[in-house]
Amino acid sequence: MKDHQKTKAELLQELAELRQEVARLKTAAADCFELKQQKNETVLAGISLDLTNHNSVEDLAKRAAELEEARNFLNSVIENLPVMLFVKEAEELRFVRWNKAGEELTGFTQEEFIGKNDYDFFPSEEANFFVAKDREVLNEGKLLDIPAEPIQTKHQGTRILHTRKIPIYGSDGKPKYLLGISEDITERQQAEEALAKRVAELQTVAQVGTAVTTILDVNKLLQEVVDLTKRSFSLYHAHVYLFNEAGDTLVLAAGAGEVGRQMVKQGWSIPLEREHSLVARAARSRQGVVVNDVRQEPDFFPNPLLPHTRAEMAVPLIVGDQLLGILDAQADTIGRFTEEDVRLQTILAGQVAVALQNARSFSQQQQTKLMLSKRINELDCLNDIGREIAEAPSIPELLQWVTERIPPAMQYGELCMAAIEYENQIYGRSEAVTLPCQIVHALRIGGEVVGRVYIAYTEKREFLNEESALIGGIASRLGGYIESRRLLEQTREAQAENQRQKEFLGKIINILPVGLFAKDVKDNFRFSIWNARMEEMFGVKAEDMLGKTDYDYSNKEEADNYRQADLAAIEAGQVIDIPVEKITTVYGPRLAHTTKLPIFDSEGKPETLLVVLEDITEHKQVEEALRENQARLSEALTIAQLANWEFDVATQTFTFNDHFYALLRTTAEQEGGYVMPAMQYAQKFVHPEDAPLVGMEIQKSLEATDPNYSRELEHRIIRADGSEGYILVRFRVVKDEQGRTIKTVGANQDITEQKQAEEALRASQESLSEALKTAKLAYWEFDVATQMFTFNDQFYALLHTTAEQEGGYLMPAMQYAQKFVHPDEAYLVGLEIKKALETTDPNYRGELEHRIIRADGSEGYIAVRFRVVKDEQGRTIKTVGANQDISERKQIDEALRASEARQRALLNAIPDLIMRLSGDGVYLDVKPARDFPTIVPPEQLIGKNSFELLPPELAQQRQNYIEQALKTGEIQTYEHQLERSDRTAYEEVRVIPSGKNEVLMTIRDISERKQADLERERLLAEVEAAYRQYVRREWNQFLGERQGNWRIEHQVRPVEAAAERLEQLQNEVMVQGKTKVIAGAKDNGQTADPVIVAPIALRGQVIGALSLQDIDPDRTWTEEEKALVETVSEQLALTIENLRLVDDTQKQATREQLARQITDKLRAAPDVDSIIETGLAELGKALGVSRTYLKLTTKPEGVEPSH
Repeated sequence: MKDHQKTKAELLQELAELRQEVARLKTAAADCFELKQQKNETVLAGISLDLTNHNSVEDLAKRAAELEEARNFLNSVIENLPVMLFVKEAEELRFVRWNKAGEELTGFTQEEFIGKNDYDFFPSEEANFFVAKDREVLNEGKLLDIPAEPIQTKHQGTRILHTRKIPIYGSDGKPKYLLGISEDITERQQAEEALAKRVAELQTVAQVGTAVTTILDVNKLLQEVVDLTKRSFSLYHAHVYLFNEAGDTLVLAAGAGEVGRQMVKQGWSIPLEREHSLVARAARSRQGVVVNDVRQEPDFFPNPLLPHTRAEMAVPLIVGDQLLGILDAQADTIGRFTEEDVRLQTILAGQVAVALQNARSFSQQQQTKLMLSKRINELDCLNDIGREIAEAPSIPELLQWVTERIPPAMQYGELCMAAIEYENQIYGRSEAVTLPCQIVHALRIGGEVVGRVYIAYTEKREFLNEESALIGGIASRLGGYIESRRLLEQTREAQAENQRQKEFLGKIINILPVGLFAKDVKDNFRFSIWNARMEEMFGVKAEDMLGKTDYDYSNKEEADNYRQADLAAIEAGQVIDIPVEKITTVYGPRLAHTTKLPIFDSEGKPETLLVVLEDITEHKQVEEALRENQARLSEALTIAQLANWEFDVATQTFTFNDHFYALLRTTAEQEGGYVMPAMQYAQKFVHPEDAPLVGMEIQKSLEATDPNYSRELEHRIIRADGSEGYILVRFRVVKDEQGRTIKTVGANQDITEQKQAEEALRASQESLSEALKTAKLAYWEFDVATQMFTFNDQFYALLHTTAEQEGGYLMPAMQYAQKFVHPDEAYLVGLEIKKALETTDPNYRGELEHRIIRADGSEGYIAVRFRVVKDEQGRTIKTVGANQDISERKQIDEALRASEARQRALLNAIPDLIMRLSGDGVYLDVKPARDFPTIVPPEQLIGKNSFELLPPELAQQRQNYIEQALKTGEIQTYEHQLERSDRTAYEEVRVIPSGKNEVLMTIRDISERKQADLERERLLAEVEAAYRQYVRREWNQFLGERQGNWRIEHQVRPVEAAAERLEQLQNEVMVQGKTKVIAGAKDNGQTADPVIVAPIALRGQVIGALSLQDIDPDRTWTEEEKALVETVSEQLALTIENLRLVDDTQKQATREQLARQITDKLRAAPDVDSIIETGLAELGKALGVSRTYLKLTTKPEGVEPSH
């Protein structure tokens, strides 16, 4: 450990220096206070001298000039004193002097005070007190020190003053004036009172904790806790809740006073999940909870036994990580509890929890010992019976022996006799069956009573519960043995029956019409069954097949396939059905239906694979022929999207098939079958607007007299999924002998796609023109022979003109070039035209972009795409093309380039390293940092992964934050340490999601800030380590003395190796924070002394170790002893925590005293400059720094800018 790098002497020396520094600060504070008193006394003396001299006319005449100067100086001193100074004339006690500090304190000016007395400003009770003290000073003629007196001020309410009063004598030797100096000590007194209250409460917590730790009875302990808590902290009520066995309910275990006992008797409880219960909330959060006005809680339920509850506090009882219950305190005043109360009660609750755990452990230990002693006699008897049973005697012999063994195990063996009834026969002493003083236990086998065990005393005696349990155990063992003997006999009978069944099953297997065989999985899949049908199919006798494997009769490839199939069936663990597989028999290739069933033994392991083989060759041939015919018909109907149907006129129902339902995107199962009423069909599938047309055609078919009447029509349908479609219906009628239409048969064809194609063609023609406008495209033609362009309206629209304005749709090429082509780019256009005329490629195509001058004088950009048309001789006769207005795109491109330039400038101004990475950590782009280099040149980073360049732990850390940023969509920030060639660098990294599977990462060098933080933490750690070492040494000394007391019965053997091993164990425990238990030399290797070492942890930090050692090498530590040592170590940690709290309170008081001293000096400063200088000097002195600075953003009047 780092702390062990310094010797104990060095750590003690550092601790002594720290103590000396604290003592020096305390002495300096006391000196400041004493100096302040001396200064006040000097001022008092000066004032006294001044007033005395004032009465001497002769001295005033001699020293007029000097006195005036001294008086001015004295007035300046008086007015700038940080304490209130006043002077009263002695006769009527009216004020004649009142300084500025008095004005600030009381809120009254000098003009208001001069000539007035105390009754003019203060309440009569205060004024009486002031006047009485004034008269006492004047009468006794000496200084009077009043440590504390209240005064009612104008604006600050009541303040507490420390006042000194002294008489000022005239030349006649009588008191002429009363001089008083008062210091405002209100805040100091409040701090002292708070400190005293804190110390008293800590003492109370310690007393309560000490009182309850000696009680080992749980109920008494909890009652003492609530009574002491209520009494010691002046509470209205206190009670303790503990968890039930299920851990879901808090049950009231103890309550203070008679009210608490009534609540416990009523079984008061609170479910853990009750949302608004204060007790349940404290248990769920494992933290103290306070409600300082329960009547403001919407769900507060007043307890009729505690009607005056106004405030409530609940704190958890916790030992280690285990929550035992809740300590609940109630007050009859609003606002009674503070955060400090929660903290104190939490400490107390921790002590109570430890004591409760100790009491529970003690109770469990006592119960365990009692149960153990009661079980010894029973176990001896049961062990003897067990050994007798192991000899496997006959049932009668065993029963007779047991009746003789039972009496010595009973409490009154000389009066005891035993008998056992089994199968209507009595074994042992038959009198035991009829004696009145007896206990009886039934002999049971599988819930059935097969006999009884009788134990009787010849005289009246009480049977112990343990004796009843003993007889029950004996009856249970006898029942088990009898059942085992019966099972043995039944097993033998079952084996014989099994052999008979096996022979019968073999006969059945051989007469089966299907092949059946089995393989022994445990014996390399050897055949164990081969029936007569298998002999016929494969021409191999059973005696030649049994005991062989597939490899004995098949080639390796086939045998491997069989083995893999067998293993797959075993792996599946259930019936495997193979509808069709090819096999080779004596009849040639055949088709078989195979079923495989794995059979498992009692341990769940595969034992046998049973296979049934049925020849289905002829059956499959018939099925295949039928399936081919149906497939051809179905394919023809599907291709034509046709479906036939019938309509019965008498029943008004349609008969459909699967093809018909497929056209309607439904199934027979969904529609309830293949028969559907005509009305239902029309309502569900015929489009409402086309229903009259369909109805009219049906009516015509019914009225037609032509026996060969047939029709076709098209109409819309509503499919089952809600979509619309079109069908073509063709049908004919069927008439009876009387010429009546009895049936209609027909076929429907889906023509939806045809209709959609027709509609799409019309829509495309309409949208083509609109698309050209939207895309700003215009077509043109150029005739080479006439040198004329042919344009259209869309073309002229691109040029902001019309055909009417330009004289028609034909325009000479020269006119177009001069009027609409930008002069700077006319050469480019001419060059492209020349290429088109001279090319020999019949498929030549070209494109270019150039500027144009529109008819309104504005400039624009167009993209020109064209192709040439040649005649049979290969000459270019025509050029056709399309122009597209790309002015907006060009403007966007220009704006984008300008924006990119601005963004690049902003990016270069950022000093950080900026990178763009993919989701898997690959560098996509890098902007170098201004102040530090990258690991490799930035251009070499692109395309590489972080794992290729960074140490594995840093690369993995970076990848984790990248994934988190992509997952949450939020910025992730972390810091890491990187070893560079010249130094160790600390860097702050920000990961920002910037797209799908991409992040933007910025890296800033924070080495200087980090080193400053580390230096500060190092200094703090050294001070804390010194304090911990001091506490550890004190406890080691304390525990060492206790070790000596605990081992007083043993002879201490100073073996140096054992001492070194013990110290090593203590160090290991302090590092690991876990208890170690060593049982003699065979476990620790160096010492024969068994040891328990438990850590002492304070606020999660191990500060020491508690060790327990025994010189007996065979000593084995129990779990109870280990738990006891751990409990004591927790109690020690709590005690140390209490000491730390007291020390913190004292330090806080010291800080407040130092702050008051600095404030007093600031008040004494005459102006703003002095206040600033004094404040900076005193602050630097208190903090031990040589320089302090103050920067003012707004310059106050009278302050020089040098501060």
